[in-house]
This record gives sequence, structure tokens and C-alpha cells, in this order.
Amino acid sequence: MKLIYLSNSRQPTEKAHGWQIAKMCEQFAGLGLEVALVFPVRKNPIKENLFTYYNLKPNFKLRPIKLPDFIALEKYIGPVGFYLQSFAFFSKLLFLKIDKNAVIYSRQPELVWLFNLKGYLTVYEAHRWPGRFAGLLKFLLDRKNIIVANSIGTAGQFLKNGYKNVLTAPNGVDLSSFEINSSLLQLRQELNLPLGKKIVMYLGHLYGWKGIATLLKAAEELKDNQEILFVIVGGTDRDLNFFQRQVQLPNILFVGYKDKKDVPKWLKSADLLLLTLNQEDEQAKFYTSPMKLFEYLAAKVPVVVPALPSIKNLVSEKEVVFYQADSAVDLVQKIRQSLHDDLNEKIIQGGELVKKHTWQARAAKIYEYFKNYVK
Repeated sequence: MKLIYLSNSRQPTEKAHGWQIAKMCEQFAGLGLEVALVFPVRKNPIKENLFTYYNLKPNFKLRPIKLPDFIALEKYIGPVGFYLQSFAFFSKLLFLKIDKNAVIYSRQPELVWLFNLKGYLTVYEAHRWPGRFAGLLKFLLDRKNIIVANSIGTAGQFLKNGYKNVLTAPNGVDLSSFEINSSLLQLRQELNLPLGKKIVMYLGHLYGWKGIATLLKAAEELKDNQEILFVIVGGTDRDLNFFQRQVQLPNILFVGYKDKKDVPKWLKSADLLLLTLNQEDEQAKFYTSPMKLFEYLAAKVPVVVPALPSIKNLVSEKEVVFYQADSAVDLVQKIRQSLHDDLNEKIIQGGELVKKHTWQARAAKIYEYFKNYVK
């Protein structure tokens, strides 16, 4: 069976969606599908090829589409650049030759709509319900479309709106990448992290909906504690520059973006891992399926997470410590408590839970679902 993954995004990219897309292509190919990833060629600061950058098996094909790079003009023309890019990619796909028996897979509803019209079996991977743009989504997606929802919250909205063929498939983790024999001391030395500190680590981007403001307030409350150091791994250059200028706290270390292959070392070097989200944001509250959550559990380090529906649908108090979302006071209390208490049982339970959330298991689940619709 052939599967064509259509993605209107730069590849490779330092953003999480690029890794998720490429990893799913690798895993679908590992199941025996003939997979090709179709994406636009854009100006890219990353010079490594996709397989090397993401440390993937080169078991699927890349079909880059040459286009003018309108995104590079955004500083001059604003968001118009994104729409021009999307239109150009869409237009190119009108004439792209694809086997009529191939399955089309995409996170872009307009591309699913196009290939529905062309008569292909299509699968739409949904990572949220679009709110005020729901009318447009309903126009683009037929109620008979196959929907792969990243979370229970996302799936619930599609079912509520009359879609029948909906599969819930949260994101996953590559457990093999966490098979590291180095000790905590060795990891700290390798990563140039202080040996005598309790390291509380956050991994990911610094967008507002990610709840970074709560983390910074918690760090402010703990600034006089000489034992605790907050280490922030990730963020775009622009966001890092902003926060490094704005945040002048002695107990925060911004280390910037790290290659995906090095992430397990960073996570395993910590004493505590934090996941923060802004409960005022619908994406955070209901629809997100954080890849970092599964990576945290795989690292076998205690984890503190916000008590939001999106997260409570994935983990329980058996595996993690919950704090009241957006409450820096409660987050501080849970950090202190977690660094003091013996959380080994939660680590064990988290390790068992995450075995069900591998990328391989996710790909197999999705494939088993959509293959029933192949004629």
C-alpha cells in the first residue's frame, strides 16, 4: 500500500510538528507501507538532511516541491506571506502525479479537500478543533472523512459535529532513544550543568499558551533558594532573546534549542520535569497531546503537570504530580514537595504507561483503522 503524506511545512524544522510528521512517516514505512513525504522547499537554516537531523531510518521517500519562498517575505508583507505560500503549494499539488490507489494523509484540511475531489482515500490528522473557523473546516471535510484526532478532546469535538470515522491517537515517544547508560553525574558533566543543584527542567517552546508565565513566576518565588535551578531547554531564537532580556533571575538557565537526538540526555539529567500550560487557552485546556509528556515519562524522572482535561485524559496521579493550572503558588508547593518526597512508584508507573504510547504503536493503530477503508 502507498501512503503519501502531504505537509505544507519546512522540513526539517526545529518545531515539534516537523518531528512528529517525519517520525510518523518512518513508522508507517516500518509497517511495510510505501511512504513518501511531500513538502515545499523553503529557505532553511538547518543544513542537515531530514533523516540525519531527526535521526530517522531512511525508509521513506522525500518529494520536495520547488516554490517561491513567500514565508521568507513575511517581515515585509506580514501574514500574506503564509497565505501565498499555502496557495502556491496547493496549486502545485493540483498537477502532482500520485498513484490513484495511494492513501493521502495530511494535517492540512484544504489538501484533504483537494484530494477528496480527485477521488483518493484521504486521512486528516486533527490536532485541535478550529473554533471560529469550524464552518470552513466543515466545508473542507466531508462527514465521511477518516479523522485521526490527537486527543480525546479533539475527537470529542469531531464526533459532536457529526463526523463518524474518528480515531483517537495521542502522540508518542521513541523509547529506544532513552536507553542511556550514563549516570546523572556523567550527564551533568557532559552537558555542563551544575552538580550540586536540584535541576527543575522545562522542555519546549516558550509560546504564551504553553504556560511559561506561570513557570517564571514560580522561579521568582524560589529565587532565594540556592539549591534549585530552573533549566529551560528549547525556544526560538526570537523568544529566547526576549526572555533573556526580560528575565533577570539567578535561578534560571536558558540553554536554547537542542537537537532531538540529545533531548533524552537533557531530560535524564534533571531532578524534576515540568509541563506547564495556560488554562485560558482552548488548545492547552482541551486539545493538546504533548509529546514532551511521554518523553518525560520515558526519562524516568518525576513529572509535575497542570490539572487540565487534556493532560488528565493521558495520565493520572499514579504517574505524575498535578498542580493547579496557572497557579504559581501551587506550582511552587508541588515543586518543593516533589523534590522532597520519594516518587519512585510514580516513575515506575509512568514507565509502564508510556510503553503504550510509542510511535510504533501509534502508527500501527492508525494503519489498522484506515486500511479497512481501502478498496
